[in-house]
Amino acid sequence: MRRMRADSKWLTDSREGEGLKVTLIRPFQTLPWCRCTRALIRGNSRAVAAKNAEGRKVMKKKRRESVSKMVQAGVLLALGLILPIFTGQIPKVGQMLLPMHIPILLCGFLCGPRYGLLVGIVCPLFRSTLFGVPPIFPTALAMAFELGTYGFVSGYLYSRSRWQCVLAAEKCLLAAMIAGRLVWGAVMFLLLHLMGQNFTIQAFLSGALLTAIPGIIIQLFLIPMVLYALNRAGLVPFRKAGKQPAAAS
Repeated sequence: MRRMRADSKWLTDSREGEGLKVTLIRPFQTLPWCRCTRALIRGNSRAVAAKNAEGRKVMKKKRRESVSKMVQAGVLLALGLILPIFTGQIPKVGQMLLPMHIPILLCGFLCGPRYGLLVGIVCPLFRSTLFGVPPIFPTALAMAFELGTYGFVSGYLYSRSRWQCVLAAEKCLLAAMIAGRLVWGAVMFLLLHLMGQNFTIQAFLSGALLTAIPGIIIQLFLIPMVLYALNRAGLVPFRKAGKQPAAAS
């Protein structure tokens, strides 16, 4: 085998039998910088592929979470329509136990403020349309504002809590109850004023607080216990400050 310089190319010939095998090798293919460049390009390509794969995983996870929240919101909406049936025969019992409030508050905690707001607004209006109770004006309309506030405030505060635990749920629950009742009082005052009627402080205190004391106690006890049970089951894990919740198995 012999090598010779020819037209800026390396010419290598080797005899194999009667034929002549000629191989041309360009000089730049053997330079160190070119090998480094090719290695860098391959490395960048792998990094881009890995980043794209990670992005696809994140998108799939977000899609699954979105579908899960939609399903949960639908189930809680159905509960909001069904639970008042058990107390519908005795209106005073329904006003005391507030069965429609529980699924809406849970929707805010489990699905977030947007779903909590939407389900809270739709539930009393939909139930009034289907069953005729509560009356669409002014009761169901005022309840739509009240329950929408419950779902939004509970979901907003809980999703931004540094600690997601029973104590944080209690605090968010109290804030949501206060905000919802204030909104209910304001809307009832406006609607009754349009009807030429008065909405006094005594009527507000009776409807928002005094009559509803048993329901308030039930909500303060039941909703945190449901969240605790879901955390123990690994379905909706609590979150500590600075840490993401562990994935459910």
